[in-house]
Amino acid sequence: MHHHRCLALALAVLLVGLAPLRLQAQGTPSGARTQTAIELDISDADIALNKISESPAGFLDKDQGKHADMLTVAVPLLKKRIALAEEWSRVTKDFASTRITVIYHLALLHALGDDETVKLLDKMVRGSDANYAKLCTLLSGWFTNSADAAAQSKVVEAFHAMAKAFPTEDTVAHTAILMLSTPASKPELSLTLEDTLYKDLRGPEALRWKVLPHVGRALVLSGTLLNGQNYSTAKLKGKVLLVHFWTPTHSASRSELAELRQIQLGSREQGLEVIGVVGEISQSEATRYLADNKYNFPQFYDAKTPPTQPHPFMALYDVRDYNMLMVIDRAGNFRALVAPAALAELLPKLLAEKVPEKATTEPGLRN
Repeated sequence: MHHHRCLALALAVLLVGLAPLRLQAQGTPSGARTQTAIELDISDADIALNKISESPAGFLDKDQGKHADMLTVAVPLLKKRIALAEEWSRVTKDFASTRITVIYHLALLHALGDDETVKLLDKMVRGSDANYAKLCTLLSGWFTNSADAAAQSKVVEAFHAMAKAFPTEDTVAHTAILMLSTPASKPELSLTLEDTLYKDLRGPEALRWKVLPHVGRALVLSGTLLNGQNYSTAKLKGKVLLVHFWTPTHSASRSELAELRQIQLGSREQGLEVIGVVGEISQSEATRYLADNKYNFPQFYDAKTPPTQPHPFMALYDVRDYNMLMVIDRAGNFRALVAPAALAELLPKLLAEKVPEKATTEPGLRN
């Protein structure tokens, strides 16, 4: 019964109905643990869960013996993780990020068939917390039906109705993003979820997601070049575009710039263009470096960002390391974020593609 009490306590704090979706701040009880102590326990719990599996599929093995083991090992850890999230939220008052953590772990517990969780969500779905319970069960249904297109289609249909009803709620957008992070039974279902995020959801989390590159979706980069001119990659539609994130202080960046220059010279007549995104250097130093090394392709540069910081595009597009290449095809659609070594195989295929008469996908949010 201890785990049931922890679940009930977490939900009492975190789930207060979806009309509107708001978490009620609870006072931190006397004698509460420090944030650091809680976060250490959260880290330990996450490590233990990742050892079992880093994806929902690993928790939901159909083998009866493995499933029984999972109920014994994983369920207590998942419930502990929910209790820790509740404790952390009361100390930090950060209820928004905790909310999706609880929904994700409840969905896994429900997918595993944990009796306490199934009964709890069944009770919630008939009460004031019905919409939170629906999100948990929809996510659970997505996880458990990864090989059943008909069942997943019903999940997508029900989720679409939730998105229509609560278009600005981050928890709804987060749930869609969690679904998209796991394989669908068929690609069309993932595309339908993406369409819901693009067209129906407009809260802060959905807007952040729309900015990120998504394979097969239109992507346009707009900003200021090193020379101060405004520039948009929209003018390069019909060409294959390599966007190189770099800084002169990164040794690999310097060597790859030279290689990219040779690649561009060899493939420009086939429709290849290269554009740089440079940061962590002053405007004058970057200009001099490029001139000294005879690099003449355009360079996005943000003069408002301190020269010790990366270009804002790196955070905006979730590029986590220098010397990465964002690849955009002739239709203007994002195709990949790759290390330069991947170009040998990828680039010939993209250059061989015909120029489309019109875009085949709707664009995401443009900057």
